[in-house]
Amino acid sequence: MAIGDGSSMGDQGRGFAPVGRLTLQEQVYQALRTMLMVGGVVPGQGLTVRELAESMGTSPMPVREAMRRLIAERALELLPNGTVRVRLMSDSQRTESREIRALLEGLAVARATQEITPEEIAGAERLDVEMNRALAERRLDDYIVLNQRFHFLCYRAARSEMLAEVIESLWVQNGPFLKLYAGEILKGRHGPGYDDLYQNHTVMLQAFRRRDSEAAAAALRNDLGRTSQTRESDEPEEMRLAFDALRRRSGPGNSSMLAPGPLPAGIEAALPAGGAPPLPAAPPPPQTLAEQVYPSIRQSLITGDVVPGQVVTVRSFAERLGTSPMPVREALRRLVAERAFEPLPNGSLRVRLMTEEQRQHAREIRALLEGVAVARAAERITSEEMEEAKRLNEALRQAVRRSDIKAASLANQEFHFQIYRAARSEILYEIIEQLWVQNGPFLMLHLIDLMSHAPAARQRDLLEAHDLLLAALARRDAAAAAEALVTELMGTAVTRESRATELRALLPGEAAARNRPATGHAPGTAHPAGRSGRR
Repeated sequence: MAIGDGSSMGDQGRGFAPVGRLTLQEQVYQALRTMLMVGGVVPGQGLTVRELAESMGTSPMPVREAMRRLIAERALELLPNGTVRVRLMSDSQRTESREIRALLEGLAVARATQEITPEEIAGAERLDVEMNRALAERRLDDYIVLNQRFHFLCYRAARSEMLAEVIESLWVQNGPFLKLYAGEILKGRHGPGYDDLYQNHTVMLQAFRRRDSEAAAAALRNDLGRTSQTRESDEPEEMRLAFDALRRRSGPGNSSMLAPGPLPAGIEAALPAGGAPPLPAAPPPPQTLAEQVYPSIRQSLITGDVVPGQVVTVRSFAERLGTSPMPVREALRRLVAERAFEPLPNGSLRVRLMTEEQRQHAREIRALLEGVAVARAAERITSEEMEEAKRLNEALRQAVRRSDIKAASLANQEFHFQIYRAARSEILYEIIEQLWVQNGPFLMLHLIDLMSHAPAARQRDLLEAHDLLLAALARRDAAAAAEALVTELMGTAVTRESRATELRALLPGEAAARNRPATGHAPGTAHPAGRSGRR
């Protein structure tokens, strides 16, 4: 589409070419998105609708709409004076983002190693040859574009739409910094960094040919800045703990992303010594009507006030919120960009639908990232934050006892996010929140099933998982905290000993440990059609 064919990329200036007139709005959005991923702009750079429209040979309207969507994706920032700039990140934010990328992209290439076709490998090899030629000729812009294409060919081979979405959103945010990093390396003509630009992709391709998941994930980590000299002891324990807990809950027949390939080893600590200041418990009070409407609709998704597949309109939300259509329309545009709603041909929207496989992958991504968050929270949570988490957990318990589904949903959400904020990991928190926006309607269906149809034992499972999590946090036990969180998300009821053993043995740098059966939901519990049996 708008990014060229690999032969004339150097003529495209800022990373995009003029777009055609078919599906104009989507073409403009995709062109700007790719521009960010390939570093066509620099961090902090101001952008105007007029300049972008002129560069792309289009009218201002589709550019304005695309910029709104990219602000919703946190790739662009809207400043108080109304100007728009490319997102800036602190050193700790960039470090954290790189580490989350290593976590998720390592998972993707490990999975891709088992799924990738010979044709896809051949396509990646051609891109690798072109990249090496561009690098040798010091054509940085061409190298960056080809690098993005290479990586996403590999990630698509993992056959996980949910995983690809999260990875892509991180690339959109990080692209401007990636180009700066590559440019610094390119200033030299030799050395570890420069040589790695040549070698890491080739090593990954060789691993694909051998179906060697561990080697592929290691090459990916090296490509993101980790070297073979990195010591095992330097790696943060919370990453390893989350992986370990998740694999013990990934049973046969679950369409798991985690099998059969290994997962990447732990990655660098996301925060500097002493940690970052705590995230605010809530955003500042909104000043405009549009800013009030957006979080209201977003919260309705997180707490499951709408159901998967439900058709919504601007008018219906405007009436519900007691406001005019205009701010609702703007809020819904942002939530379409966040993949919480899907546009329909008739102009209405529906709450996103997911297949069972997509829901399974979403649970696993959530378990992985939320497991890391609670492990970090175990080290950083304050006594005041603990007391509030206990209060929210008691509110959930009381709501379950009186079968108040709506109150239970709200208390459950507030309980979890109270703990995730305590992790002091802003980028991680953003991703988790976005996953909850997409998955909230399904979580509500699960609660309805749990509180209306399930035996009391399954209700106790949820409450006990929270009690175990709180106890682990009180003891500063990161491993137990991650275990409790993953158990809650992935379920506990069917014995999965063989799968747990298999997956555990695949963790790089860790010997196969004790076999531990995972028990779960009572047999014979039926779930309504289209509902997930897990949170």
